[in-house]
Amino acid sequence: MISKLKEPSERNTVTVDVAFYDPFNVHSIVSEYTEKNRRLANLHWRPSDSFPLRPLPIIDLNWIEEIPRAPANISTQVRLSSTADSPPQNDQFYHDMLVQAYEKRNSYIKVMLVICRDVDDYRSRVRPLIREWLKQTIDSRIIKPSWFIVFYDNNEVRSTLERNPFNKMKSDFSAYATDGNTDAVFLRIRSKYTSKAEGQEFLTSLNYALKAKLLDSVTRRYALLSKMLNRVYQEQFPFSGNPRFPLSLKAAMGGILHDIGLYEDSLLCFEELRNMFSQLKNTDVLVLENGFDEGVMLKTPTFLYNEKLLNLDLDKSLVKHTLTQFEFFSFLFLKESQLLLALSTYESSLSLCAIHFGELMKRVKNFLLDIKHLSTSSLEKVRLNELGFMLIDEIVALPRTKQLISETLARINEGVILQNDRTSEILEFLAELKLQQRSELVGIGEYLGFRIKGRMMDISIDAGETPGSYTLTYEPLAEHLKSQTTFEKFFANITEVIIHDYALAGNRPRSVDILSTELAIIAYGDGDYQQAARIMEDSFVYYQQHGWKFVSGYLLKIYVECLQKVNEQSTGNPQNARLLKAYFDLLGANISSPTETSELIGNIMRLSGQLSEKTELSIDQLFDLSIKCFISSDRSDLYSIPIILKNQILSNDNQLEIGHVELILETGNEGQNKEIIFEKNDKTILKHGTTEMQLISSTLRTDSFKLKKLTATIGNVLLTKRFEDNALSDYLIKMYQVAPTDVTSSLTIRIGMPLHRELNNDKLLISLNNGSHAISKVKMQFQSSGATIFDLEDNANGYLDSDNSQSVKIGTTRDANDQVIYSVGQALEPLQKLDVLIPCFFSITKDGQSFQIEARVDFEDDAGNKYQSHVTERVKPSLTVAVSVQDIFKSSTLFSNFAIGTVDINKPLRIEKVELTSSEDDQSSFTISTGVSPTSVIAFGEQPASYFFKVVKSSRRALVSGEGLILKASYRDVTEECFKIAESVFRKAVGSNLKHLRKYEILLKPILEQLAYRVNLYSLSGVLQSQPINLNQFETDIFNHVPPADSQDLVKVMTEVTNQLSSESGVNCGDLCSDVLFEDINRSLTIAVPLRIIDVIECVEMKYERRPQYVVGEQISVTLYMQSITSWGRTEDDNKVPPSKTTKKSKKKVNFRASVPGQSSSFKLQFEIALLENWLISGVKSGEFDVSRNAEEIQIHDPIEIILFPLKVGRIPLPKIEISPIPGSDDISIEIDYKNDSEMVLVVSELNKVTLPF
Repeated sequence: MISKLKEPSERNTVTVDVAFYDPFNVHSIVSEYTEKNRRLANLHWRPSDSFPLRPLPIIDLNWIEEIPRAPANISTQVRLSSTADSPPQNDQFYHDMLVQAYEKRNSYIKVMLVICRDVDDYRSRVRPLIREWLKQTIDSRIIKPSWFIVFYDNNEVRSTLERNPFNKMKSDFSAYATDGNTDAVFLRIRSKYTSKAEGQEFLTSLNYALKAKLLDSVTRRYALLSKMLNRVYQEQFPFSGNPRFPLSLKAAMGGILHDIGLYEDSLLCFEELRNMFSQLKNTDVLVLENGFDEGVMLKTPTFLYNEKLLNLDLDKSLVKHTLTQFEFFSFLFLKESQLLLALSTYESSLSLCAIHFGELMKRVKNFLLDIKHLSTSSLEKVRLNELGFMLIDEIVALPRTKQLISETLARINEGVILQNDRTSEILEFLAELKLQQRSELVGIGEYLGFRIKGRMMDISIDAGETPGSYTLTYEPLAEHLKSQTTFEKFFANITEVIIHDYALAGNRPRSVDILSTELAIIAYGDGDYQQAARIMEDSFVYYQQHGWKFVSGYLLKIYVECLQKVNEQSTGNPQNARLLKAYFDLLGANISSPTETSELIGNIMRLSGQLSEKTELSIDQLFDLSIKCFISSDRSDLYSIPIILKNQILSNDNQLEIGHVELILETGNEGQNKEIIFEKNDKTILKHGTTEMQLISSTLRTDSFKLKKLTATIGNVLLTKRFEDNALSDYLIKMYQVAPTDVTSSLTIRIGMPLHRELNNDKLLISLNNGSHAISKVKMQFQSSGATIFDLEDNANGYLDSDNSQSVKIGTTRDANDQVIYSVGQALEPLQKLDVLIPCFFSITKDGQSFQIEARVDFEDDAGNKYQSHVTERVKPSLTVAVSVQDIFKSSTLFSNFAIGTVDINKPLRIEKVELTSSEDDQSSFTISTGVSPTSVIAFGEQPASYFFKVVKSSRRALVSGEGLILKASYRDVTEECFKIAESVFRKAVGSNLKHLRKYEILLKPILEQLAYRVNLYSLSGVLQSQPINLNQFETDIFNHVPPADSQDLVKVMTEVTNQLSSESGVNCGDLCSDVLFEDINRSLTIAVPLRIIDVIECVEMKYERRPQYVVGEQISVTLYMQSITSWGRTEDDNKVPPSKTTKKSKKKVNFRASVPGQSSSFKLQFEIALLENWLISGVKSGEFDVSRNAEEIQIHDPIEIILFPLKVGRIPLPKIEISPIPGSDDISIEIDYKNDSEMVLVVSELNKVTLPF
């Protein structure tokens, strides 16, 4: 029974037959109950317990009447003894089983309807019929169906004494019931139920019985076939005598799955059938004729629903040896197509439908391929071509196909097709079908003598055969094959439809190119050059990319010819840009002769100058480009990068001539769009072979770059190479400053803090070391990157040469962004050095923090050529030296102790010299002296160097607020000394033979700075050693950015240097160290040290008769002397001090006190002798006295007489004298110089007796 394609309203349903035997015409009476149970839902099935449950679709029962009869050709032995559990091992059993499997396969349930008045009627009429029905329908079959008997009871009331025929019937045939359960096979319908619930209960039991019988029948039938197939596999496969059995069994199993709506499982089953057939055929066990039946192929209304092929009895055909390969492939294809169409209808999702529809398209192509392999003559091939054309027409015309296409187009028009949505594949599959149909058309046309010139797809190897005679059966096709013209027109129409479908699908651009090319060639042959050129544009790229060199070249020549014809026929603007691009494409294909190439180059050079606008083309289509990814500098302030163009084009006369060449690099740092341009302005003739060019840039930017874009100009044509997706796009090219050499030198720029700094007076140093030629119009700008901000002031100072002997005027202006531009007031001679100091303020940073500063320097040479340098360096504004001071006053003399050490405990400093001097404005006010100061002292981590100074005031005048001394500490960083010595070792290793390598000193600086020097060993012994280092880690960052020849020498030299430094003996620095070597790392720090203002220095001294010892209780006469010094105090009015006495620096260090109106001219002080438990004091113990302000002389107070009585024995200190302002008087600062501060007297017991405890 054929399952027809259902409408959407009938989705998810299948139909199964229920065969009923109705000898008493009961069906018309009970049809009400059968109709109510026509539809079975919520069914699940599995072939065995080892398989998962599968949901079944809704099953509609189709009740059909049948007359029982015994199966034909079944032997008595088989009828009586054959069961599924113990079948006889002979071919007759398998044959009989297969006959039953194919006979009315869809009737899975057998039902008998009976009626009788009483038991006697049952015995006489009903029982014999039941017995015969069971014998014919059940007993005689190997594949036993599920069955039950329905008894219609029309007696509304039966006597309790009356025997019930229904019970008698169940008793008579109880042997047929499984496990004696007769209720499962005998059902009773009453003519009238006592209640509605009772009637409903019967309907429920009937529904359950139908479900159970259906599932049971399907399970037993499928299990039997599966078991037999497995047994055949185990015992007889591959077969020598009966190869039909596995094929027939597998086909029957697939049919069962199809009947119950398991379409995907059925499809898999038929795929296994195909594989089995192929295996049997390949082993020559199964031999079938090709068997083309033209009536079956072409003379039926529809091939897709061919009744003969769809209902083919595979086993019967195999038994009779009438099965042909064509019939088998057709049977298999039609089964599979019906299943895929059913699946397509079953699914409600368009995307899932697309999957099944695409699989159907695949099966169509495979089927046509299978049957075409069977053809043995051209006539058979053309018949199969016609069948294929007709079959594809049928599939395209299916209602489901039209519905899917309509829904897909609607979604595309609404713009709801997503990237991963498979809906659009429906159009792609449709285009594939039509492309196959076009191939069938071409096959028929070639047989009839029609040709398509220039067809690029499916080129036939039989195209040169003599045309034959063939009458087409399919009328829609015949009308298009009446002549060459109608054939070409029909071919073009189909091709346009295919292109349209592919374009809508959006997944096959190359197929569109190929098909479009074919249309273009047809238009070219018809003389429609404009149409041909329009279609053919860029279509040859597909063939070019796939290595079809001559095909793409042939198309290019046609395309060029079409454009030339269009230009000749054009009365308006010629299409020079398109033609020129085509010329370049043809030239790049390199398929022309040298003469043709020469003419082509002439046309290119002529047209490129006639273009009104710039036209950009890819340089790859003409030349192989390679770039040496390093930047070098062989001329002063010019930097170059080499590129190589490889030209494979042969020409007799003309050669390609390119003009301006430009290479753009961009910084590899994210978030920055900085570029640098290398270029060549003079013309270059590109001969056959390789041409190397040096591209020059007058701009320096110390950074890492990526290749961005290369442009070479021919007239108004820009041959361009973009590196975004190129293998070199991630390669970094480093640009760096080149150190000066004897051959040439460029301007080098150093940014940092000055070597000689003043505390609280920050300046930024920019050192310009000019190269080999004079420069002028020097302008500088600065910017900081990072979170730290600094402010540059407009005033700046410039000094020529390192001694700052000659100053240079530095002018300032502001740009549109209010950034300061510094202009150097004069030209710089060759090799001259300019230091520019710019006052600035750095934001507060953490200790050791550094930040990045970029300097941009613009300048010109004597010829007016402009140059630009962008140098970025990290600047660390914090100091490496730490200074602390301790002051002590003795009378009018100040003693200062300065401790000078290092901030970083891992970086010791060499302190060369420390000086303390008066300010330039007041050299005569102080006399400063010191002892023998050590030179070249190493200050380690927590071991600072100490320097002691004695400061005596030369005059008695009071101090001015902010007045102080100048401390200057000269020092060097020992780690920097190690670096300079390592640099000297490098220069020595380079020698005279490799002195050109010295230009890479700046590039090599990171290596020398990262060496782990043994600083303490060098500080103590003068021997420089470092830890071993692996130079391979610097390959990417340093050595790869040097020309290969220099890179090898550089690695060799650096290996020698690092090995020498890491050797056991190290490097003895005695011969290498010199003042010149350390000249640019000698640093100094100048600090304005403010003097401490003391209003009164009180000198106190106790004078008495000094003896070796005193007796306890003995009086000691003491005279107390006090002297007051006010010369270290402030003046009465600081505002009257001349401006020269105050400085801007000092204001940051001094807190001013406002003068109090009506302030007295003297200080009110008081003294007090501190009471101690060691002494008894007699006399004046406290008192008050006045000290005049700003007295130029020492004020001597009247002496005070007191008597001291020692109370304890031993060495005891003298009493302390405390001096302070009188409460309520001025708040002043006082320093006491107590002469007896550390003095002690020996007190013994009476009579010189000393008790010694033991």
